[in-house]
Amino acid sequence: MLNSFLRSDANSASCAVFYQPKAPKELERFKKRR
Repeated sequence: MLNSFLRSDANSASCAVFYQPKAPKELERFKKRR
């Protein structure tokens, strides 16, 4: 259950990075979360 949530969250983050490559703040926030 937790693994499924993490996988979904990571997938959403990846999509955000792919669709918004010019978002260094979002990328840094994602790195801090991991």
